Amino acid sequence: MSTYLLDAASHQRADGQTVIHVDLLSSTGKLVQHQWIRIVDGRGEGNIRLSDTLTTGTYRLRAYTDEDDAQRRPAFERSVAIYNLLQNDVSLRKDSVYQSIDVQVLPEGGRWMSGLPARLGVKIVQSNGQGLPIAGRIIDDSGAEVAHFKTNAQGMTSVAMEPKSQRTYYADVPYKAQSQPVPLPKPETEGLTLSADAISDTTRLSLTVLSTNRAAVDSAYVLIQQRGRVTDGRKILLQNGVAKVNLPMMTWLPGLAQITLYDTSDKPQAERLVFVREFRAPVRVLMGVNKKRYQPREQVSLSLNLSDNGLPALAALSASITDADQVLADTAEATLPVHLLLTGELRGRIENPNHYLANHSAETRRALDDLLLTQGWRRVSGTPETDSLGGCRSGAVF
Repeated sequence: MSTYLLDAASHQRADGQTVIHVDLLSSTGKLVQHQWIRIVDGRGEGNIRLSDTLTTGTYRLRAYTDEDDAQRRPAFERSVAIYNLLQNDVSLRKDSVYQSIDVQVLPEGGRWMSGLPARLGVKIVQSNGQGLPIAGRIIDDSGAEVAHFKTNAQGMTSVAMEPKSQRTYYADVPYKAQSQPVPLPKPETEGLTLSADAISDTTRLSLTVLSTNRAAVDSAYVLIQQRGRVTDGRKILLQNGVAKVNLPMMTWLPGLAQITLYDTSDKPQAERLVFVREFRAPVRVLMGVNKKRYQPREQVSLSLNLSDNGLPALAALSASITDADQVLADTAEATLPVHLLLTGELRGRIENPNHYLANHSAETRRALDDLLLTQGWRRVSGTPETDSLGGCRSGAVF
């Protein structure tokens, strides 16, 4: 293993000496091995010696610091396929499959209000952890269809609707010739909602704040943070319960931005993650080899040239080599840039993470926003049902 320890705010290598933890976990989360890796000026290396009794299967490699563990922050994780050839078993072990799905319906910003337009993130997961592309709908207690949706290949989408105070709502997802409406929590009656759009124009963030209080003039506050630091903050005025504001993002750091909405009493009302694209060209890496074909285990000479906007660049480099025909999952894990800018701040397994930053097409931006509406969803402390997020089989999560 080659390890990098970076400062969370600057993404620069940390100075000094420390250690990080590395765990090898089974597919069920059982600890197989633990290692401490010594870090000097942000770099370290180590290895895990595999027992000859280890069962063939897919394992998880997890790396974290003491600070990460104490603050319950997401650790660096990736899947590792291990084959025990001594046991003459080359097929990956698969967990038993249950014929159920997990339906999650999550209001943007963490809240939805009766009588106010709402956007709901939808994520549907199969029992094997894979997202399920499927059509569904939102219905009310009279059986009337309020909205319909269709999830993408990763099992995610979003849907717009306006809940009514006298109605109860359900998510209806027919699966394997069965349909069981899943109840959604009742909308709240008082408060503020937050809606964000960073995909229509990647250079500007468009925010919409709605209030159930239709007073002539009201105010609220918006705070934007990135990597633990305040990027922007605004006081906004609501006219008849509505406020819209556009914020330039060209000078913001690339990656995730956390938007928090406060009322006039400085109490948090809603929170949302958006993604800020990288406006500065990344370091260009050119690699060459000394031959077109090699014999097995023949020495390979690589030439590397790094250019940062036309200027030579210094870098610490490491290489990882795998047989993509044999270990397909290795090529689908998050690259280092994708981990730093996106997945490192999100919880749960993310399917095909690299495709979210592969291009800036409208379809990709929409899929990325749906990811943040679901796996990046949060409800701020102090609002009703703060701790209600959780998973369930054939159920809805708010």
